[in-house]
Amino acid sequence: MHQYVERANYQVITEELFGDRIINFLYSTAREKAPYLFRLATGSRISSLLGYWNFDLPLSRELLGNRKFLSRNGVNSKECLEPIEHFTTARKIFERKIRYQHCRPMPIDETTVVSPAD
Repeated sequence: MHQYVERANYQVITEELFGDRIINFLYSTAREKAPYLFRLATGSRISSLLGYWNFDLPLSRELLGNRKFLSRNGVNSKECLEPIEHFTTARKIFERKIRYQHCRPMPIDETTVVSPAD
């Protein structure tokens, strides 16, 4: 479970992040019963392969359902600089450029701390 405070209304928002279920499984008691498989699953080769499969493989867009994936993760396509057709991989979605100056302006008060993250 991840939480953040919505800037506009100070409401605490709880969200499930992409990959939470996998991370919860990897750090569960299941891995304690199979340390060899845990080391294998978290090794650099498997990690690179899974990273490519989940974030860089163009086919993953069709498997995830691009619009469904964007909607489920709260991505507002109107905030993005590129059109929705540009997001052919999950990496492009996560590394998207936002129209910050129009959609998420910075506060004028110099004593305000801002942590821009999406």
